[in-house]
Amino acid sequence: MRLKVRIANVLYAVRDRYSPSCVISPHTDYTGDIIPRFPWLDDNWFCLREDNGDVRVLFKDNIVCGWRVATPRNIDDDRKYVCIPGKNGKQYTVSLDTAGRLSCDCTGWSYRKYCSHVKEVNDVCIDQNASAA
Repeated sequence: MRLKVRIANVLYAVRDRYSPSCVISPHTDYTGDIIPRFPWLDDNWFCLREDNGDVRVLFKDNIVCGWRVATPRNIDDDRKYVCIPGKNGKQYTVSLDTAGRLSCDCTGWSYRKYCSHVKEVNDVCIDQNASAA
């Protein structure tokens, strides 16, 4: 799933402690695809691969806002998707259909229409309808 997120700069609150020549912005925008979280990170973090190949490990509590970026993909069924690692070591696929609904291929989703994998993707997508500022 392709996202644009605005992350708050934690140094902005103490910017007066730095030299006047040091410019500290209140936030930074990152655009990229969500990738599976590294195994040593807990649920408070997520990973984003930018177009230039850089991987950003971002803290969810520092998100100011976020939105999905509509980009065409070379996927046969024309759906956006992201692979989420499960607790048992398996990879699950969270898909976004053309109507904007998320679904997962895990057994929890097939029984309850709810799972932690979809919740994780939703937690990252704070505001799906916000426009870029």
